[in-house]
Amino acid sequence: MGFLSNLSTKWKLISGFLVVAAITAMVGCIGFWGVWRLDGHIEEIGEVRLPAVQSLQTVMAQLERIGATTRTLGLPGVTPEMRAEQQEHLTDAREIYQSAQAVYDSLPKTGEEAELWEQYMSAVQAWRDENNQTMEMFTQAGDDSEALEQAVAHLLGPVTQRQRAMLDVLDRIVEINQNRAAEEVANAESMAATAQYMALGGSFVGVGLAVVFGLFLASSIAKVLTTLIGQTKRLGEAVVAGKLETRGNPETVSAEFRPIIRGVNDTLDAVIGPLNMMAEYVERISDGDIPEKIIDEYKGDFNEVKNNLNQLIEAELRIADVANKLAVGDTNVQLEARSSNDVLIHGMKRCIDAMNALEQEGLVLVDAMRNGKLDARANPGELAGSWAKLLAGFNDTLDAVIAPLNVAAEYVDRISKGDMPEKITEDYTGDFNEIKNNLNRCVEALSAMTRKGAIGLALDRMSDKDFSHVIDTELPGVYGELRDNVNAVVTNMREELGAQASALKDLVGQFRTDGSRSRREAEPAQA
Repeated sequence: MGFLSNLSTKWKLISGFLVVAAITAMVGCIGFWGVWRLDGHIEEIGEVRLPAVQSLQTVMAQLERIGATTRTLGLPGVTPEMRAEQQEHLTDAREIYQSAQAVYDSLPKTGEEAELWEQYMSAVQAWRDENNQTMEMFTQAGDDSEALEQAVAHLLGPVTQRQRAMLDVLDRIVEINQNRAAEEVANAESMAATAQYMALGGSFVGVGLAVVFGLFLASSIAKVLTTLIGQTKRLGEAVVAGKLETRGNPETVSAEFRPIIRGVNDTLDAVIGPLNMMAEYVERISDGDIPEKIIDEYKGDFNEVKNNLNQLIEAELRIADVANKLAVGDTNVQLEARSSNDVLIHGMKRCIDAMNALEQEGLVLVDAMRNGKLDARANPGELAGSWAKLLAGFNDTLDAVIAPLNVAAEYVDRISKGDMPEKITEDYTGDFNEIKNNLNRCVEALSAMTRKGAIGLALDRMSDKDFSHVIDTELPGVYGELRDNVNAVVTNMREELGAQASALKDLVGQFRTDGSRSRREAEPAQA
C-alpha cells in the first residue's frame, strides 16, 4: 500500500477502478463461457432434439391415422360417401406426415440416427406400396364380397406387417432423440452449476478486493475532504458573520487539492467585489445621495445586477426631477410605471392626479368668483384624505367670506330701494366687524334722513312752516354737510320770515297811519 499512498487521488481512483474492472471482466468471462456452453446445449435441445421428437411423434400419429382410415374402408357396408370422406382423411394425413418428415429430415443427425432414418424411409416406401395396392383392391372390388375379403386379408397381412416394421424403426429414432435430449439437459445443468460456482467465487474475490481498495481510497480521500470541508465551513461561517475579507488557506491540503481552495478564494473575490460596489451604491441611494450610473464592465448575473442598479439610479433621478417640478407647482409631468408592482410610481401618479384635480377645482372656483357666482363651491368628493379636507376648507373659507358679503349686499340693496334696515346685531370678527360697523354707521346716517330721523323731522317741520328748530345731531361726512345745509335753510328761512314779518308789520302800521289821515281829511269835506 506504500506505493498507492504516494499516488495522487486521480491515480488511486484509476487503480481502484482498474482492479474492479479486471474482477468484473473475469466474472464476465466466466459467465460468458458458461452461457456459451449452455447455449450449445440449449441449441441442441431446442433446435434439434425437441423439433425432432415433435416431428417424429407427428409422423407416428398420422401413420396411425392412415392405418385406422384404411381399416375403416375394409368394413362391409361402407357407402360411397363414407369412402370419399375417408379418402379425404387419407390425403390430409399423408400431407401432414410428409411435412413432418421433411422437418425431421432437415435436422442434423447422429450416424446411428441417419442409418435408422434410411431404414425408416425404405420401410415407409414399402408400406406405402402395399397400402396403395390395398386401396386399389378396395376400389376394384366394389360390391364383390370375395374381392373385398381378399383386400381385407392383404390389409391385415402384408400392409400391417410393413406398418409395424416401419413404426419399430420410428420408435427407435424417437428413443434416440429423447435420450440425446436428456443427456443435453444433464450437461446443461452441470455446466450451469459450474458457471454459477465460478461466478460466485469470482464475485466474492472481487467484492473482497473492492472493499479493500474502497477502504484504502476512502481513508486517503477522507483526510483531504475533511480538511476541505473544514476550510469551506470556516469560509461559510465568515461570510455569514459578514467577514467578507476572510479567505481559505491552500497550504493545509496537498498540492493537487490546493487549486480548489484557490478557486474558492477567487470565486469569493469575484462575488464580493460587485457586492461591495452594490453595498456602496445602495448605501448612497438610501442616504439620498444618488450616484452616477455604473460604467464598469461585468459579466453574467453581475451585469444583470449592474443594469438593475443603473435602472434604479435612473428611476431615482427621474423621481427627483418630478418631485422638484411638483415643488414649484409644475404638475405637467409624465411618469411610467416600471412594473405592475411599482408602488412608488403608482403612488406619485395618484398624488399628481390629486394635485391636478385640486388645481382644476380651484380654477373652477376662481372662474366662478370672477363671474360673480358666489354660491359656487368645490366638490371634495372628487378627492380623498387631506386633499378632500383642503377643498372642504376652501368651501368653509368662501362661506366665511361670502356670508358677510351677502349681508352687506342685502343691506345695500335695501338701502338703494329706500328700505332702511335695522342695524346689524350679529357678531363678526376682524375686517368683517369693521364692515358691519361701517354698514351700521351708514344705516344710522341714512336713518337721519327718514321721517323719524333728525333731517326728516326737520324737513317735516319745514313743510309745516315751522322753522324754529335746527338739527343738532352729529352726522359724518356729507351727511353732516346735508345737516348743515338743512340748518342753513332753516336759519335763512327763519330770518327771512322774520324780516318779512317786520316789513309786514311796518306796512300794516303804515297802512293804519295812512288810513287815519285819510279819515281826518275826509271829515272836513263832508262837513
